[in-house]
Amino acid sequence: MFKRLFLLLVLVSSGVAAAPLLEDPALFLQKIYRSYASGFDAVRLDDKGDKQILSDEFLRVVEQDSELANGEIGYLGYDPICHCQDYQNLVVEDITVISNDNQTSRLQVIFRPFAESTKKVSQTFLLKAKNGAWLIDDIVTENGSLHQNMLKSNHEIRRNSPVPER
Repeated sequence: MFKRLFLLLVLVSSGVAAAPLLEDPALFLQKIYRSYASGFDAVRLDDKGDKQILSDEFLRVVEQDSELANGEIGYLGYDPICHCQDYQNLVVEDITVISNDNQTSRLQVIFRPFAESTKKVSQTFLLKAKNGAWLIDDIVTENGSLHQNMLKSNHEIRRNSPVPER
């Protein structure tokens, strides 16, 4: 009886130890926003591999938006991380973890795109864990879910596109 209980405890504890540890989701977003500070290059939404910051699903929607735009500006005609087209010395005021279960996390970020300005922007990030790392699955603003809005836009463009001649 005790052997079985001991074996069960060993199996359970080894499974817990094998799970990858995730960094603090606020730290993940701090690193992204740090790239918007003076003298640094901002992150790229379409990066893959070690530099990937978007979930696979969200990245696919962003790529489809770009493809459907045919060289023009698509739905995403701005940088969704800073919710702007331009920024200068972006200042993060606050990053608050609203919820986190180590699979998904919801955070609010308040920042100023221009250090000299008092205008603040507030966004909510939905993060998803994959292979021990956080990835952005959505950005929610006063305009709603970026992920859902882009899906709808892509669908409308496909629906209204002329059928190619054969």
